[in-house]
Amino acid sequence: MSNYIKLLSTLALFILISCESSNKTSEPKRLSGVPKDAFWVGGHDGGNWYFIKDIHPHKNMAYISIYNDQTGELDVAKKFMLICQIDNMEFIKDLKKEIVSFDGKHIHLKSGCYFTIKGYKQSNLST
Repeated sequence: MSNYIKLLSTLALFILISCESSNKTSEPKRLSGVPKDAFWVGGHDGGNWYFIKDIHPHKNMAYISIYNDQTGELDVAKKFMLICQIDNMEFIKDLKKEIVSFDGKHIHLKSGCYFTIKGYKQSNLST
């Protein structure tokens, strides 16, 4: 009986470790054209390389270049403005730890805030 419990415990531990390691996503190979200071954010289905050229923390704006992780091509290089709900005001911190994704229009952050291209109005983004 004791050997049976040890076997089950070992099997459960093995399954737990296997599940944990399969959830980790590794950074893809940096392609030519992607700056060496860019960082990658993504998941199993892909992601993007982000290069933060400039941050203006008092105005909550940043100049960000976003590169495709499959081709290395520049998708967008614009000045982005941080948008937050009035009850969730945030200031730009460590974007490498904050960025979740880019949907082609917004850079989404863990806080629920997002960056939008400076000068765009919501009505322009829906088209």
